[in-house]
Amino acid sequence: MKLVDLKVKDAISASNDCSSSYNGYNLLLGRGFCQDYALHLFFDLRMGQVYCSMQLEQAKLVLFKKPLNSISHCAPSDNNAYGLYPLLDFFNVYMCNFCAPAVDKSMEVLFENNSYLGYTEIDITDIVKAWITGDIENKGLLLMGIGDSPLMSYASSDFPVKGMQPFLRLIYDGECEHHSFKCIQSIVEVQSRNEESFLKDQQVMA
Repeated sequence: MKLVDLKVKDAISASNDCSSSYNGYNLLLGRGFCQDYALHLFFDLRMGQVYCSMQLEQAKLVLFKKPLNSISHCAPSDNNAYGLYPLLDFFNVYMCNFCAPAVDKSMEVLFENNSYLGYTEIDITDIVKAWITGDIENKGLLLMGIGDSPLMSYASSDFPVKGMQPFLRLIYDGECEHHSFKCIQSIVEVQSRNEESFLKDQQVMA
Protein backbone atom coordinates (compact mmCIF):
# COMPACT_ATOMS: atom_id res chain seq x y z
CA MET A 1 0.00 0.00 0.00
CA LYS A 2 1.22 3.47 -0.91
CA LEU A 3 -0.09 6.66 0.68
CA VAL A 4 0.29 10.05 -0.99
CA ASP A 5 -0.94 13.15 0.88
CA LEU A 6 -1.51 15.90 -1.66
CA LYS A 7 -1.70 19.46 -0.30
CA VAL A 8 -4.40 21.72 -1.67
CA LYS A 9 -3.20 24.15 -4.34
CA ASP A 10 -6.13 26.56 -4.13
CA ALA A 11 -8.70 26.97 -1.35
CA ILE A 12 -11.32 29.74 -1.40
CA SER A 13 -14.62 30.30 0.37
CA ALA A 14 -17.09 32.88 -0.91
CA SER A 15 -20.51 34.12 0.17
CA ASN A 16 -23.53 34.67 -2.04
CA ASP A 17 -23.13 38.46 -1.77
CA CYS A 18 -19.69 38.21 -3.44
CA SER A 19 -17.71 39.00 -0.31
CA SER A 20 -14.91 36.52 0.27
CA SER A 21 -14.75 34.97 3.72
CA TYR A 22 -11.05 34.33 3.34
CA ASN A 23 -9.04 36.06 6.05
CA GLY A 24 -5.83 34.10 5.85
CA TYR A 25 -6.72 31.24 8.18
CA ASN A 26 -10.44 30.46 7.82
CA LEU A 27 -12.54 28.69 5.20
CA LEU A 28 -16.29 28.97 5.78
CA LEU A 29 -18.97 26.54 4.63
CA GLY A 30 -22.74 26.62 5.15
CA ARG A 31 -25.13 29.34 6.28
CA GLY A 32 -23.98 31.96 8.74
CA PHE A 33 -24.28 35.73 9.22
CA CYS A 34 -27.38 35.39 6.99
CA GLN A 35 -25.17 34.44 4.04
CA ASP A 36 -24.56 31.15 2.25
CA TYR A 37 -20.88 30.22 2.02
CA ALA A 38 -19.47 27.82 -0.56
CA LEU A 39 -15.99 26.35 -0.51
CA HIS A 40 -13.78 25.75 -3.56
CA LEU A 41 -10.78 23.41 -3.46
CA PHE A 42 -8.32 22.54 -6.22
CA PHE A 43 -5.72 19.77 -6.13
CA ASP A 44 -3.06 19.39 -8.81
CA LEU A 45 -3.09 15.62 -9.32
CA ARG A 46 0.16 15.75 -11.28
CA MET A 47 1.96 16.47 -8.02
CA GLY A 48 0.73 13.20 -6.55
CA GLN A 49 0.95 11.04 -9.65
CA VAL A 50 2.32 7.57 -9.05
CA TYR A 51 2.93 4.59 -11.27
CA CYS A 52 1.37 1.46 -9.77
CA SER A 53 0.69 -2.08 -10.79
CA MET A 54 -2.86 -1.55 -9.52
CA GLN A 55 -5.41 1.21 -9.74
CA LEU A 56 -6.13 3.90 -7.19
CA GLU A 57 -7.88 2.27 -4.23
CA GLN A 58 -9.25 5.28 -2.38
CA ALA A 59 -9.14 9.08 -2.28
CA LYS A 60 -10.13 10.92 0.89
CA LEU A 61 -10.50 14.67 1.34
CA VAL A 62 -9.51 15.79 4.84
CA LEU A 63 -10.45 19.20 6.31
CA PHE A 64 -9.64 20.31 9.87
CA LYS A 65 -12.21 22.33 11.82
CA LYS A 66 -11.60 25.65 13.55
CA PRO A 67 -13.77 27.32 16.19
CA LEU A 68 -15.84 30.16 14.79
CA ASN A 69 -14.50 33.53 15.94
CA SER A 70 -17.97 35.09 15.84
CA ILE A 71 -21.49 33.85 16.51
CA SER A 72 -23.75 33.45 13.52
CA HIS A 73 -26.69 35.85 13.70
CA CYS A 74 -29.05 33.62 11.74
CA ALA A 75 -31.71 31.40 13.25
CA PRO A 76 -30.34 28.05 14.43
CA SER A 77 -30.95 25.02 12.22
CA ASP A 78 -31.24 21.30 12.88
CA ASN A 79 -30.16 20.58 9.31
CA ASN A 80 -26.72 18.99 9.11
CA ALA A 81 -26.31 18.10 5.44
CA TYR A 82 -23.62 19.32 3.05
CA GLY A 83 -22.79 18.45 -0.54
CA LEU A 84 -19.56 18.07 -2.51
CA TYR A 85 -19.44 18.22 -6.33
CA PRO A 86 -16.81 18.19 -9.09
CA LEU A 87 -16.81 21.49 -10.93
CA LEU A 88 -17.53 21.60 -14.66
CA ASP A 89 -16.72 25.33 -14.83
CA PHE A 90 -13.82 27.28 -13.41
CA PHE A 91 -14.54 28.87 -10.05
CA ASN A 92 -14.76 32.65 -9.64
CA VAL A 93 -14.96 34.17 -6.16
CA TYR A 94 -17.35 36.78 -7.61
CA MET A 95 -19.73 34.10 -8.85
CA CYS A 96 -22.86 36.05 -7.84
CA ASN A 97 -22.07 38.57 -10.61
CA PHE A 98 -22.13 35.81 -13.22
CA CYS A 99 -23.77 32.46 -13.84
CA ALA A 100 -23.17 30.00 -11.03
CA PRO A 101 -20.44 27.50 -11.96
CA ALA A 102 -21.84 24.23 -13.26
CA VAL A 103 -21.24 21.07 -11.25
CA ASP A 104 -21.72 17.37 -12.01
CA LYS A 105 -24.66 16.52 -9.74
CA SER A 106 -24.51 12.87 -10.79
CA MET A 107 -21.31 12.61 -8.74
CA GLU A 108 -22.71 14.36 -5.67
CA VAL A 109 -21.19 13.28 -2.36
CA LEU A 110 -23.31 14.06 0.71
CA PHE A 111 -21.75 14.33 4.14
CA GLU A 112 -22.65 15.48 7.64
CA ASN A 113 -20.80 17.33 10.35
CA ASN A 114 -19.85 15.05 13.22
CA SER A 115 -19.56 17.53 16.07
CA TYR A 116 -17.45 15.09 18.10
CA LEU A 117 -14.64 15.02 15.54
CA GLY A 118 -12.15 17.83 14.94
CA TYR A 119 -11.99 17.11 11.23
CA THR A 120 -14.17 16.20 8.25
CA GLU A 121 -13.20 13.24 6.06
CA ILE A 122 -14.98 12.73 2.72
CA ASP A 123 -14.53 9.81 0.33
CA ILE A 124 -14.19 11.22 -3.21
CA THR A 125 -12.67 8.15 -4.87
CA ASP A 126 -15.10 8.12 -7.82
CA ILE A 127 -14.44 11.79 -8.57
CA VAL A 128 -10.66 11.44 -8.48
CA LYS A 129 -10.81 8.33 -10.69
CA ALA A 130 -12.92 10.30 -13.19
CA TRP A 131 -10.25 13.02 -13.21
CA ILE A 132 -7.47 10.49 -13.74
CA THR A 133 -9.25 8.73 -16.62
CA GLY A 134 -10.18 12.05 -18.22
CA ASP A 135 -13.93 11.48 -17.96
CA ILE A 136 -14.12 14.85 -16.19
CA GLU A 137 -11.65 17.71 -16.51
CA ASN A 138 -10.17 18.57 -13.14
CA LYS A 139 -11.51 22.04 -12.38
CA GLY A 140 -11.68 21.45 -8.67
CA LEU A 141 -14.37 20.76 -6.09
CA LEU A 142 -17.29 22.80 -4.81
CA LEU A 143 -18.66 22.21 -1.30
CA MET A 144 -22.01 23.75 -0.32
CA GLY A 145 -24.51 23.58 2.48
CA ILE A 146 -27.82 21.85 1.74
CA GLY A 147 -30.61 24.27 2.59
CA ASP A 148 -29.86 26.06 5.86
CA SER A 149 -26.94 23.89 7.00
CA PRO A 150 -25.15 25.69 9.86
CA LEU A 151 -21.86 27.46 9.33
CA MET A 152 -18.60 25.57 9.74
CA SER A 153 -15.03 26.89 9.75
CA TYR A 154 -12.01 24.99 8.44
CA ALA A 155 -8.29 25.72 8.48
CA SER A 156 -7.09 27.21 5.19
CA SER A 157 -3.99 26.52 3.12
CA ASP A 158 -2.28 29.42 4.93
CA PHE A 159 -3.00 28.14 8.43
CA PRO A 160 0.30 28.21 10.39
CA VAL A 161 -0.05 24.61 11.60
CA LYS A 162 0.78 22.86 8.33
CA GLY A 163 -0.63 19.55 9.49
CA MET A 164 -4.09 21.16 9.63
CA GLN A 165 -4.05 22.47 6.07
CA PRO A 166 -6.50 20.75 3.67
CA PHE A 167 -5.13 17.68 1.91
CA LEU A 168 -6.18 14.83 -0.32
CA ARG A 169 -5.04 11.37 0.73
CA LEU A 170 -4.50 9.03 -2.23
CA ILE A 171 -4.26 5.34 -1.37
CA TYR A 172 -2.76 2.93 -3.90
CA ASP A 173 -2.51 -0.83 -3.57
CA GLY A 174 0.59 -2.54 -4.95
CA GLU A 175 4.15 -1.56 -5.75
CA CYS A 176 4.28 2.13 -6.54
CA GLU A 177 6.91 4.51 -7.70
CA HIS A 178 6.60 8.27 -7.45
CA HIS A 179 7.11 10.01 -10.79
CA SER A 180 9.96 12.14 -9.43
CA PHE A 181 11.90 8.97 -8.64
CA LYS A 182 11.74 7.99 -12.30
CA CYS A 183 12.88 11.44 -13.37
CA ILE A 184 15.83 11.31 -10.97
CA GLN A 185 16.72 7.81 -12.15
CA SER A 186 16.67 8.95 -15.79
CA ILE A 187 18.90 11.95 -15.00
CA VAL A 188 21.38 9.74 -13.17
CA GLU A 189 21.47 7.29 -16.08
CA VAL A 190 22.11 10.10 -18.57
CA GLN A 191 24.84 11.59 -16.37
CA SER A 192 26.43 8.15 -16.02
CA ARG A 193 26.46 7.62 -19.78
CA ASN A 194 27.95 11.06 -20.33
CA GLU A 195 30.70 10.38 -17.79
CA GLU A 196 31.53 7.05 -19.45
CA SER A 197 31.68 8.74 -22.85
CA PHE A 198 33.92 11.50 -21.44
CA LEU A 199 36.33 8.95 -19.93
CA LYS A 200 36.53 7.05 -23.22
CA ASP A 201 37.30 10.30 -25.07
CA GLN A 202 40.05 11.09 -22.56
CA GLN A 203 41.56 7.64 -23.05
CA VAL A 204 41.53 8.07 -26.83
CA MET A 205 43.17 11.51 -26.56
CA ALA A 206 45.85 10.09 -24.26
